[in-house]
Amino acid sequence: MPAETEPGEKKTGRKLTPAQWALAVEKWELGAVRLADLSAEFGISETALSLGLKSRGATKGRRAAEHARSVSEAVSEAVRETAVKDALDGAELRKKRINDTKKEHYEWSAALSKLAMSRVLKAQKDGTPLSDAEGDLKAIRNAMEIIARGRQERWEILDVPSDIDMAELPELVIRDLTDNEVDELRRQDEGDGLDVDVDLSDVPEVDL
Repeated sequence: MPAETEPGEKKTGRKLTPAQWALAVEKWELGAVRLADLSAEFGISETALSLGLKSRGATKGRRAAEHARSVSEAVSEAVRETAVKDALDGAELRKKRINDTKKEHYEWSAALSKLAMSRVLKAQKDGTPLSDAEGDLKAIRNAMEIIARGRQERWEILDVPSDIDMAELPELVIRDLTDNEVDELRRQDEGDGLDVDVDLSDVPEVDL
């Protein structure tokens, strides 16, 4: 489409195309530029610009509020999307940490429970009083309590006490066993092959 000639354009010999006039009108109506700015950008006089804008019904700043609203909505949407992404990433990380804590502490607690039972069975097999194993069992219990405190600290940091079923984790209870209970443990050991070679490399060290 041929360039359109406006009064004042002949002084510079420059004519704006319809697309350039449409851009000039848009910038003028958004209200962010002056005539001097448009004159420098498009290379025609301010007089020519003023007449050309007027002939096209353009009013300075007429779309400023609309533009500001669009920018505000775009910013709000960007902020919302970022917040949602951050929340999802945070929730995923929190979930992973909860699962890691449950897995680690279950394994540690189960290992200590097996160690305690193996000590009880050893006393029974050796024919020694269970009271002789009391020191070892209390040391294991102390290790279990350390693990439990560490687990509780993680729960508090992750803010998830109500989310966890504490019954999922084994609890070590130290008490005197009856002869019948000891016999039952022995039978289970003989029948199930209780593995007393437990990997305790990740369990806090205790002196038995």
